Amino acid sequence: YERLTGVQYAHPVTRVTVHDGFTEQVVSYDYDLTTATMNAAGIAQFHEVKVVPGSSNPANHPYGYTQHYFVNGLPSGELNEPYPSVGNMATYPKLLLGSTYAVKTYNSSNTLVAEQQSAWRTFEKVVATEEATPRDLDIAYLSYPIQQTQIRDGVTQTTSNSFDTNSHGQLKTVTTTDSEGQNTIMRYFYPDDYSGSEFGSDLLRAAEMFSSVLVQEMEVDGTIVQKSETYFTEVNSVPLPTQEITYPTGDNSNTITTNYTYDAYGNLVERQTEGGVTASYLWGYQYTYPVVEAVGASYSNLTSQVSDMGALQDQEGSTLQTTLNGIRTGLPSAHVVPRTYDWLYG
Repeated sequence: YERLTGVQYAHPVTRVTVHDGFTEQVVSYDYDLTTATMNAAGIAQFHEVKVVPGSSNPANHPYGYTQHYFVNGLPSGELNEPYPSVGNMATYPKLLLGSTYAVKTYNSSNTLVAEQQSAWRTFEKVVATEEATPRDLDIAYLSYPIQQTQIRDGVTQTTSNSFDTNSHGQLKTVTTTDSEGQNTIMRYFYPDDYSGSEFGSDLLRAAEMFSSVLVQEMEVDGTIVQKSETYFTEVNSVPLPTQEITYPTGDNSNTITTNYTYDAYGNLVERQTEGGVTASYLWGYQYTYPVVEAVGASYSNLTSQVSDMGALQDQEGSTLQTTLNGIRTGLPSAHVVPRTYDWLYG
């Protein structure tokens, strides 16, 4: 690779060439120095970077090129590609330094063929304090992607995200609209969206597992077309998902139920789908890694092939492989995938 020469501490890469023994691939880069900034460490932060595949000279682009626009802290008025009008990216720009907020794709004739634009919401939030005046350690600075717009082949598609207003900052809805009139909304429901014990939400709140998704809904043009519900129960005092009900058509006319079973260590040992195939799992290495996946066999079928589960936990390498091959032979009607692991030291 080659780098630009200059006074900045870190000189950007201008060309990368890869030889695989048969062919040579080259990508060149060009930087807009008029909108570059220097951070406190003297490292250049570039706003606009041109990426040209198949050419060692970025001025020549026989296969087209892309323009990438990065947040680097400059006011929007000083940029060739202004920040999106939605969101407030400039409020806390340091949260987004290095993030791409726009990508434009051009063909070899310099015609714009595709465009993508991303917008964020940045803000500060007091997360914990016992004092009247929050200290710096009590304040979190957060950023959320709130909108992405893509334009290709004359169709504009906009995806907007909304987040909850409590302290967890969870994704609540993803709304996708396009210029042809289709509107799709994905909705997500979490433990704090319920006040009782629905779906085991009380267990999750008590365990402070606030990010577990309990219900998902997909709505297309005003009609719910797909939905799923996940139920949690305690397994050795730990809330785990033990049942999932999927509504493929969005209503109660058709449901698919999947049940999950765990061992005493909280490892998944069986997944059984109503009217479908059962998959079971065997764990080794002191119950820390799955060593067998058996599709088409129950967990009881799987464990019947092991004479001593305790001894299995101490097996490694060729000894374990021999045991796993025996399990595969003993379950000819199942699709058995054995796994062994090598320890890495460093």
